[in-house]
Amino acid sequence: MEIDLGALGSFINSEKFFGSLAIGFPVLTIGLLMLYSIFKKIFFVKKILRFIILTFGLSVIVFIPFIFFSAFIGFEKLKLTLIYLAILICVTGFTLFNTEETVNFLKDASKLKNAQKD
Repeated sequence: MEIDLGALGSFINSEKFFGSLAIGFPVLTIGLLMLYSIFKKIFFVKKILRFIILTFGLSVIVFIPFIFFSAFIGFEKLKLTLIYLAILICVTGFTLFNTEETVNFLKDASKLKNAQKD
């Protein structure tokens, strides 16, 4: 089975892709953490940056084993792995967002429940 990803596939097969990952991940991580430290006094921006950092951090943790194992498999399997990874990152972000919202809802629900008893 062959999957043609067009220009994206040729970029993934190139050394530029892995070089940009090696440089991009640390630079993006440091930049996000610096922004978080600058805007930590502004609650709304702090929550947005925290969500981005959590999503990005979890995707890096998930992505590093794929990069490691890509050295031992062919590019066709690597393409399938990267497609799976993109789907996994989207699901991870959605799950993180919903988890935080669910926890906030449960906290508010318990406050409302206590308020109704009084």
